[in-house]
Amino acid sequence: MLAGILEQSSLRDAGANPVVEEGMNADRLQRPAAPDLAGIKVLVAEDEAVQALDLATILGEFGCRVVGPTSSVVAAMDLLSKDRPDLALLDVRLQDGSVEPLAEKLAAVGVPFALVTGHGGTPFAHPLLNQAPRLDKPYGILELGEQVHRLFRAHVEQRLAHVELQLVQTEERIARQAETIQRLTRRGQDASVAEAQRQGMEQSLKLMRAHRSSLLREQIGLL
Repeated sequence: MLAGILEQSSLRDAGANPVVEEGMNADRLQRPAAPDLAGIKVLVAEDEAVQALDLATILGEFGCRVVGPTSSVVAAMDLLSKDRPDLALLDVRLQDGSVEPLAEKLAAVGVPFALVTGHGGTPFAHPLLNQAPRLDKPYGILELGEQVHRLFRAHVEQRLAHVELQLVQTEERIARQAETIQRLTRRGQDASVAEAQRQGMEQSLKLMRAHRSSLLREQIGLL
């Protein structure tokens, strides 16, 4: 489905969309289509209104849910607190200054981001910006789709690693709780409270495993 959208978008935008198509060559148009991006929440922070609208439109055609777009750090921070995205696409400078505070906040809450910039390979003062992937303006439609795909895959892998750690820790707590129950039982003491706690841990473990299975399916779908 996405391949068809990408093809239609490429044909639609040829000669009609200078933000996306300017400087695009035949090699970019022939690149393989990105996977289906339906449902991915993308925060867009861009101070140029035309470019912001164009970016949001293309993301919408990919099936993404756009958070914003917004043109300032303050507004982006507000959106982030109300509707956490899966990833973010940021211009380097917004109406109220450098995007650095927003990048720091995104990194702190574990939301991956890429810079959509015309600065090319110019280094930035902030290490977070230098480490972030870049989507150079002007960019191709397929290039944008692939960048969103890479960011979302990294997001899924990060969440999966976190769940795996929680699973290990919960299994260890359950094992310790079982030992506590055995000690209480050997002493002839009431172990009902400890057993209820163990059962609660088992239920949490079951939910974590279901969540891990869901993330694994997402990961497979992104391959």
